[in-house]
Amino acid sequence: MKLETLLRRREPDLALVIGNGINRHANAAATNSWDALLIGIARDCVPGVTTVPPGTALTEFYDVVELKSHGRTGAMQAEFCKSMSDWRPFPHHRRTMEWALRHRAPILTTNFDDVLSQAADCEFQFPRDPKFTAYYPWGCHFARHEIDDPCTDFGIWHINGMAKYKTSIRLGLSHYMGSVRRAGGWIHGRSDENLFRAKNRREWQGARTWMHLVFNKPLLFVGLALAENEVFLRWLLIERAKYFRTFPDRVRDAWYVYVHDPRDERQAGKHFFLESVGIRCIEAKSYADIYENVGWMHAAETLVLKGFTLIDGTGRTPAAGSAMVVTDGKISWVGPASALKVPTGAKTTDLAGKYVMPGLIDTHVHLGLTADGLTVDAANQTQANVESQLRAYARYGVTTVQTMGTEQDVVLKMRDAQRATGRPAEARIHAAGLGVVVEGGYGGLAGVTRKVSTPAQARAAVDREVARHVEIIKFWLDDELGTVPKMPPEISQAVIDQAHRDHLRVASHIFYLEDAQRVVDQGVDALSHSVRDRPATPALIAAMKRHGTWQMASTLAREEALFAYGTRAPFLSDPFFTQAVGPNALRQLSDPAYQAKVAAAPHLGELRGFLKMAQRNLKTLADAGIPYAMGTDAGGPARFPGHAEHVELALMVEAGLTPMQAIVAATGGGAKFLHDASVGTLERGKWADLVVLDANPVADIRNSRAIRAVYIAGLPVPSIKR
Repeated sequence: MKLETLLRRREPDLALVIGNGINRHANAAATNSWDALLIGIARDCVPGVTTVPPGTALTEFYDVVELKSHGRTGAMQAEFCKSMSDWRPFPHHRRTMEWALRHRAPILTTNFDDVLSQAADCEFQFPRDPKFTAYYPWGCHFARHEIDDPCTDFGIWHINGMAKYKTSIRLGLSHYMGSVRRAGGWIHGRSDENLFRAKNRREWQGARTWMHLVFNKPLLFVGLALAENEVFLRWLLIERAKYFRTFPDRVRDAWYVYVHDPRDERQAGKHFFLESVGIRCIEAKSYADIYENVGWMHAAETLVLKGFTLIDGTGRTPAAGSAMVVTDGKISWVGPASALKVPTGAKTTDLAGKYVMPGLIDTHVHLGLTADGLTVDAANQTQANVESQLRAYARYGVTTVQTMGTEQDVVLKMRDAQRATGRPAEARIHAAGLGVVVEGGYGGLAGVTRKVSTPAQARAAVDREVARHVEIIKFWLDDELGTVPKMPPEISQAVIDQAHRDHLRVASHIFYLEDAQRVVDQGVDALSHSVRDRPATPALIAAMKRHGTWQMASTLAREEALFAYGTRAPFLSDPFFTQAVGPNALRQLSDPAYQAKVAAAPHLGELRGFLKMAQRNLKTLADAGIPYAMGTDAGGPARFPGHAEHVELALMVEAGLTPMQAIVAATGGGAKFLHDASVGTLERGKWADLVVLDANPVADIRNSRAIRAVYIAGLPVPSIKR
């Protein structure tokens, strides 16, 4: 097999193992081999040393020099790092990293320098592991966001240490043996968390380190000599082979790319070793054939979908017999299947009898507030939990969410990482940051939100969020049915004015008609809930038209969730619901004691009326021509990501909207509100974020639940089971 063929065929699941050859290529005059660097430093430490004597391995040589220098070489690791400090990436570095980023391929490197992370424009990610040590920073990596599972995304992991932690640099035999002892304890230790005793691949001590990649990914080695002195990596490859012998169902392929050197008498022995541990050797004609290989270059990724009925998110009549061409994740052509010209090399999927609509957009969610679906805690907002919820949204066909006012830095970093490629494997994020809450009032994230009591403090709160690059400002105006103080008019006006001064729009949480009228008159851009106490008045409608105010979200699903669990809800056994809910939450929701507690809550008798009023007002505003989108307030207690959006669609139709109106609100309308022209409708130039359905949602909105497949940027993502 040729390298180009391998890169094309195995691109979805490879991990690259990269050595110093990538630095030496096209830059050998400025980038020395490890041997030359070590000898140069050794000369300064031990006069008279000019070469590695025959019969002495390079790793042994380091230890000998350290002994002879009487401890002076304790600084050799620092000198090593200093000698690499001016190394910079070349075009072939960037090509290789771009390939890895496109395919979310992890990188393992034996190099100490940061050239690869420069080429990939990555940041250092510090692990949450309390066992971290600067001698073995094996959970650290370079990436565009923190990675919980090394196998799932692009990241650069340093096997033999990194320049950031000089004491981690592995140079001598004693260093490598230290690594063997540490790794051996994880692989074979007495703990039930050792690799060979683990019940599955995620239950061992190395699961969040680069070692996890060695045992769980197909590996492609490039630029490594893999000489006899690389004792640690060679030992790991032996352990990998033993692991696969023990668990044959877990075997992963591996390839070693080399250039034949007739002068190297050891090459045949090296190939014998590699093939014995399950690594196939691939010969390249030259080093240029490795690093300039066209396989690293970008080849258009083309998908053709055909034979479906298109519901494009614009409100146009559904078009039967449609087809679509998706190139590199974006729609390059859409039209009648009769006019389709299938590009050469395209992957074609026949969707005859199916319905294709844009991925849903929820303009009002909260990410990472709950871990169990029921209890809110700021500590729940971790990357792992947010990722889990974003994947849950995607499983239900929700491909974009706007999280409204409870976002710590982790969410904003994840948003930025998504936008670096435009092709996430989960729902896309828009974010409001931390909303503005009056002192003693309702709203925000307990323990995180800094509440305000003056207009000056409100303006400062807005400026803090502007500095965090949020996309909209939110504030809460609500007395929680008379139980807490409400934000005064001068503070809400300060929030609106300051945000507009900073060129950001403002959305307000409201409950009462009088408060909606107040903030609309003050210039608010959006209402993030329906008015729930009284019918919308002509004065409110006129003010909303005058100011261009959106009914951004009606959150009907939220209103229903407040009382739905006061009895045994009929949907508790519906697989469409149970796939959105963890087993603990499902047990609690099914518990009569929990249901009795909900039924005994204050104002329960009024809650159904609040929902009916919210529905009535949505219909009134829609009929009056007020722009509206779809938002659920999902992510709060008992409002489950993914499921809530389909409840919302059904309640919107129950309110009097047509199924097509509800669909447009949840697709093209949501994108229009977000000012995101890249999603929302299935038109040329947009990301191919779409849902394939078995039944027609325009005929019956509950058919939005008949999900057959979900695509984000042209790539299929896991969807709920039918």
